[in-house]
Amino acid sequence: MKLILVAPPWQLFNRPSIQLGALKAFVRSRAPEIAVQCFHPYLTFANALGFADYHAISQSSWASEAVGAALLFPENRDACRDIFARAMRSRGACPEGVAPADLFDRAVDLMGRHVESFVSELDVNDVLLAGFTACLNQFSASILTARALKEKHAELPVVVGGTSCSGSAAPSLLSCFPFVDYVISGEGELPLLNLCNFLSGREEELLPPVFSRRRGGGNRTRRDCPGESRVQLETLDSLPVPDFDDYFRELENLPAESRFYPVLPVEASRGCWWGRCNFCNLNLQWRGYRARKPGDVAACVDALSRRYGAIDFAFMDNVLPRRDAAAIF
Repeated sequence: MKLILVAPPWQLFNRPSIQLGALKAFVRSRAPEIAVQCFHPYLTFANALGFADYHAISQSSWASEAVGAALLFPENRDACRDIFARAMRSRGACPEGVAPADLFDRAVDLMGRHVESFVSELDVNDVLLAGFTACLNQFSASILTARALKEKHAELPVVVGGTSCSGSAAPSLLSCFPFVDYVISGEGELPLLNLCNFLSGREEELLPPVFSRRRGGGNRTRRDCPGESRVQLETLDSLPVPDFDDYFRELENLPAESRFYPVLPVEASRGCWWGRCNFCNLNLQWRGYRARKPGDVAACVDALSRRYGAIDFAFMDNVLPRRDAAAIF
């Protein structure tokens, strides 16, 4: 029994997905009978496009989402090209001598071929569920890849989760994209484990953050668990060290001249202890603020450094713990 997790473009190419690494480690710690395999197609895509061009596009949400949107909605390709060009010009991000429209067309055509190749080579034997992360700048690429996978393997359940699926966006995804079977709104560890157990027949109910169209045999869009309650870890103390083995394996498969030393993402907390900014939408997926103990954070960094030979780290927190930041460092 296998679970596959996919991180599409435009994740920063020089670091593994913290979402995939954390989910893999958690599921394996709670359900070792489930084999979890993570895929980072943004890595080979960035290499094919060129790391400099990929990085320039990945710095703009408008530009990066326009590429996938042009493939999802080909009738709007010209409009997507205009959005891309304006976004790249406003940032001065296009390489010298390269027209934004030309870069857009090259990125769109390459992404189309790349998604098709990725899906065609994916081994889905004994796969229980395919999950796609849709976080910053990943939404259209995630939906695009999920659609391609579903077209090739119609019976394979597909779930999408991440920051782009928070709040009212979650049920709307089922209305807009019939090839998506489940959406997880909010923190993913417990709901993903619950969904795997539900699909394998070990649990009878889905947790409140899971939206579904399949349950009950119908094909209409509905939410299985009413209300706005969320299921999340009470504390972060029990989180295992993220598993980035798959990313490093994919990195090793790149041509020797394309390899680099990645930056490893870590978490010291989730949420925000301030929580008073009306304009902020960074914390829709969390309830409250939870921080790891300073010793646990240091132990996680040490374990990752020893396992992967890494010396560069980046904190993914929306805000560092106010009282413990000094102790952590």
